[in-house]
Amino acid sequence: MIGYRADEPRERYNLRVRSIFAYRVRRWFQALLQLDGKERWNILLKNFGAVTLLQGVTWYYKVHIPLSTKTPGPVPPTPSDSPFYIALGIASFVGALLLSFNEADAKRTSMVGAYRARYYELMDGLANHALHLLNKADDNDWRCSIFQVAHDKLWLVGRDSANSNYNSRGTRAYPLSGFVGVAFRESGMKSSKLPDIGRDAADYFSKHARCGYTEEMVTALTMKSRSYYCRGLRAKNDAHAIGVIVVETLDHSVNRNVVHKVENEVLGGQFYEVLCATVKSFSELFSPTEDELKNAGLLK
Repeated sequence: MIGYRADEPRERYNLRVRSIFAYRVRRWFQALLQLDGKERWNILLKNFGAVTLLQGVTWYYKVHIPLSTKTPGPVPPTPSDSPFYIALGIASFVGALLLSFNEADAKRTSMVGAYRARYYELMDGLANHALHLLNKADDNDWRCSIFQVAHDKLWLVGRDSANSNYNSRGTRAYPLSGFVGVAFRESGMKSSKLPDIGRDAADYFSKHARCGYTEEMVTALTMKSRSYYCRGLRAKNDAHAIGVIVVETLDHSVNRNVVHKVENEVLGGQFYEVLCATVKSFSELFSPTEDELKNAGLLK
């Protein structure tokens, strides 16, 4: 509030009021310009709505409930002016409210995307830790992948390999078939000593076909592994698996000690329990995006 002193001339008071008002308006516009476009429009609509709504209500009272005999202004308001300004003020508030909802939705989408990115980083780290447990983190012939199930598809959420070609994520969604699909439906899956696809392609395709993988699907695989060790991710007291962990290698005759480590330290034990609990905790957050569903043929 701007105080009025009894000994102050009216002209000086009016000048002081205009100066303070101009200063505050200038500061308000400076602060407004520092905001992004949506926030700026939101504030402008709210302020415009407040002014027009106040103007409409004021004119309504001056027309319908005269408080004095003085003329309210150079052009007296008519009864039709009041509803227009009231409606305009309400419309401005509604516009600001819708803009706020859109902005909040955009922020929420951005936040979820950021959390998903962190989740993928976490899963990549756990896949890397699994290879460290096997002393294969620097071996170009080994890879660990973590899948999560959604919309009857296996979605790649974590992967690590010292070989950059095998560490790619060109495909995000995979069918519930092959050795991974068997591991998801059953307690686990182990398949080793697969033939070299370069030497005996027919036998290699045949062994994959038993698990539902066609020749075309096998050909599209980046890594033509010769040993698979898979297990469905099932947290304690859960009846169904929520994902799969896959350890695979181009080596067709893995050392027994390494196999023991795979089965007891990666596909079992404390690491497996932590992995299951982590995937379950983030299962509600993880949901394939619209683009991912379209790429997987699940959304037109």
